[in-house]
Amino acid sequence: MVEMPLYIIGMPKNEFGAELIRTKFLGIIKRLCKVYSKIEEARITIKRQRTGGKKHSYEVSVLIISPKKTHTYREVGWDLSNVCEKLGQKLLRTLTKHDNRRLKTSIRKIKMLEEIETNSQS
Repeated sequence: MVEMPLYIIGMPKNEFGAELIRTKFLGIIKRLCKVYSKIEEARITIKRQRTGGKKHSYEVSVLIISPKKTHTYREVGWDLSNVCEKLGQKLLRTLTKHDNRRLKTSIRKIKMLEEIETNSQS
């Protein structure tokens, strides 16, 4: 398997469990590579916002770039590990679903349409 780039921007150095968060996102991206084999890039941006006092709010956004579509997800919360957990569940839940839209028409439909055209011309 070819390693695709995973960028984590803004991870606080002194945050408890920073390495755990990085490995968790890496595992999620590897699981997504099984469904979307051509993921070109995954970017995680963490923004820390002071909201008065000593408490900080975290905004985490994930950008996944594939050849056909760019997926963007965002989550906000007080605890960075909980925000990352929710975001990981959201990613897996939405991106591993089966897509109902087919990219090309099936052979049966093509043959059926051809039969209808020949019958209507007769």
